[in-house]
Amino acid sequence: MRIAIVVLVTGTLVRMFSPALLAPALVAAIYGERRDALVFAAVFVLIALVGTVMLRAGRSAGASEERLRRVEGLAIVAATWLLLAHLSAIPYALAGLGPIDALFESMSGLTATGATVFTNYEAFGRGMFFWRALTHWLGGIGVIALFVAVLPRLAIAGRDLFFAEAPGPTDEKLTPQLRSTALALWRLYAVVTAAQVIALLLAGM
Repeated sequence: MRIAIVVLVTGTLVRMFSPALLAPALVAAIYGERRDALVFAAVFVLIALVGTVMLRAGRSAGASEERLRRVEGLAIVAATWLLLAHLSAIPYALAGLGPIDALFESMSGLTATGATVFTNYEAFGRGMFFWRALTHWLGGIGVIALFVAVLPRLAIAGRDLFFAEAPGPTDEKLTPQLRSTALALWRLYAVVTAAQVIALLLAGM
């Protein structure tokens, strides 16, 4: 297995994930939760920095943007999930959760499990709850599937990466091109999400 290319692609995915922290930062700012807004902004910078360092380390080690082997695809998926789960737990830890509880909450979101360790919901702001909901939303379609949809290089070189992450049958693709498959799934997911938001608004929520 070529470790350098695993580090390179994992770093790319981590850096692409970092802007997700800006959404809860904006929500916290809108509701006047200045501390939480600063926390999410700082974690955004941290995650972007980690991704950039990994990307440059992979390139300096001689990694190139060539086709991934299956073992490398599996390693990238495992490394990305574990790293993002730990990084995504930082806002929870800074909000007062213990390290284990923060990691549990983060992993619960990115795997769309739904379990929570929250007991006192009044202790957390709207930005924190938005972050929790956002991680569940991203975990629902699969973070890796999203990256494959928006990153053309992985759409060409990352078939094993996609199918290592995607749930359900994997014997055949929904469309001839992997990127088209990921985009089709993402569009469907976005439409269902929008429909649910409209239904909740109509219900008075």
